[in-house]
Amino acid sequence: VLDVGRMAQCWRSAFRSCNIPRACAESGANRVALPLVQQASGLKHIVIPTSHIHRARSIIVQSSPDASAVVATPSTTQVDGLCWTTQDVDPAAGALVEGQERLPLYSQYPLDRKAEWRRDREKLDQLMGSPHATWLPLWRDKCLVHPNPEADTSSSPPVTSSPTLWHLALLKGPASEVLTPSAGTQQASDAAPSTVASGPETPTTSAFVSSAPSVIPIFLGIDASGAPYFALDVVDPEQCKAAAGSGAQWRAVRSLELSTSQSALASTAVGLLQWNRATQYGSSTGAPNQAEAGGHARRDSRSGRSEYPRIDPAVIMLTTTGSSDEWCLLGRKPEWPEGRYSTLAGFMEVGEPLEVAVAREVEEESGVPVSLPSVRYVASQPWPFPRSLMIGFYCRAGAGAGAGARPRGYELLGTDGRRAAQDVGLKQEEVEQVLLPALPAPRPQEDEMADVRWFHKDFVRAAVYSKTGSAALAGARQFHIPGPYSLANRLILGWIHGNSSSHVDTPAAPATEARSQPPPSSWAGEGVPQVSLDTGVFKYVLMRLSDEEGRSKLLVWGDSRAGYHMNVFQAAKAFAHRLDRSLRLEPLGGGRMEHYPDQGVCHMYGYSVAFGAAPHEISAALVRRWYPFTSITTSYEGY
Repeated sequence: VLDVGRMAQCWRSAFRSCNIPRACAESGANRVALPLVQQASGLKHIVIPTSHIHRARSIIVQSSPDASAVVATPSTTQVDGLCWTTQDVDPAAGALVEGQERLPLYSQYPLDRKAEWRRDREKLDQLMGSPHATWLPLWRDKCLVHPNPEADTSSSPPVTSSPTLWHLALLKGPASEVLTPSAGTQQASDAAPSTVASGPETPTTSAFVSSAPSVIPIFLGIDASGAPYFALDVVDPEQCKAAAGSGAQWRAVRSLELSTSQSALASTAVGLLQWNRATQYGSSTGAPNQAEAGGHARRDSRSGRSEYPRIDPAVIMLTTTGSSDEWCLLGRKPEWPEGRYSTLAGFMEVGEPLEVAVAREVEEESGVPVSLPSVRYVASQPWPFPRSLMIGFYCRAGAGAGAGARPRGYELLGTDGRRAAQDVGLKQEEVEQVLLPALPAPRPQEDEMADVRWFHKDFVRAAVYSKTGSAALAGARQFHIPGPYSLANRLILGWIHGNSSSHVDTPAAPATEARSQPPPSSWAGEGVPQVSLDTGVFKYVLMRLSDEEGRSKLLVWGDSRAGYHMNVFQAAKAFAHRLDRSLRLEPLGGGRMEHYPDQGVCHMYGYSVAFGAAPHEISAALVRRWYPFTSITTSYEGY
């Protein structure tokens, strides 16, 4: 059995050169023996059936006809005389820096950009004429891709890492073969590679040449083997797709689940192409612009002034509040899918520092003031759709105007609630932990935000890490956050993991474990649900859960099947003891509840004969953590 992992470099080298598929096509052989660069287990050749090379998405590799087979993924196929590859990019030594692999999506650019070569026309012509030149076809904001046959689409999408569902379809070969009439279906042109880079004289007879004559192939850099990469603006997308073979599709880069290196490569290429197409005329003279510097600059033909790609910086921030930043502010736009909530964001204004932009955008979109000294930089993310740079921050809600002395302890409760809290033995510090700080009431910006509200960390953690998402949470209204492609996802997960006070460093969980691995619990009591409620009208009990080390938390449990408040208490106690016999549970009063999460309403009232009246304001505040979309009212009337 061949150890494919040990021979990774051999595979990359052999398939990148296209010698194997091309030799098969020319000879008509039905199998080929690939000589090994390094012998493995005494083998000298790998016998590869050619039927598995052409158009196939996998090949069978055997050491002998009777040996067990292993499956490998091909990197190159031949279609109508053109050499296509879906292999991932080998990062160049000068591309990735230490720690870059932890940056957000689109940040891990795999190529050495070689900016010093961009103005060397002779060098660019030489690179385009190389048999190892790699070409990325683009059409508008779309790239050509093949589905990944090994991708598992049966499970829920992961939280912290994107699955690779697609591979870029890349052309390999010199410009004389790629940029020819009919894309390889007719005899190749004799045009010299230098003609390809000559701006407005670029031929337009190939499917792989820009429909905008002044948009030249864009030099993207070189990979680990020194192979140069170029982006192509195609003139005939249907012809190009047909040339790429069965299964090829044009897909918007922004919606694709590619590998991290291919995502960065494709997004950068699309951003540069969009800029070239939108900047074909000088902004001051209106004269045609000529592409230069390998597609990274354009020169006004009349004034001689050079223009460069513009970047629009935008701030994106997670606003928190609470004694341990347990609340975060999220919003949704009207055009977003149902239930999607994300961090607030907005573009910077002229003459505005980053910190002030953060505070201004939060207050504009939500009406919540921000403490300027609390603004902390986290990370940035290229967002070339078409030309943004997202700059991520954490910040804390400020006190706002008119903030003065605030009530403390029992003073936070009304007369009935204060009496109930004292009667059942609720501590003043527990009242403060639940009711403080008072959450600033958000006011969604008109015509900009459909909703803005506070979410508790416990709810967001449960919704994000549950195997079924928020579907497991009653009244969650399909709540979900942006996927792992976004900086917003990084900010929210970093907050869940307790990193909101400093630079985010959220470890990426394996795709199969991402939803099932929330942050580890610090004590057994974390395994006891803080809020466990039925639907309809039922009895409920407020309780204190604690352990021998003094750790504690309050619980609110209710069950429509319980005939007495004692039944609710005993059920909670049994649950806790199954986790840890040392956990203690104390009743802090009870009452009744009318709870209809699907309608978004909940009313707490009355008292318990066995335990007395619970301070319903405390119960309501705890329930609100887990039911952010429910309107909760309280009353001490009735039974």
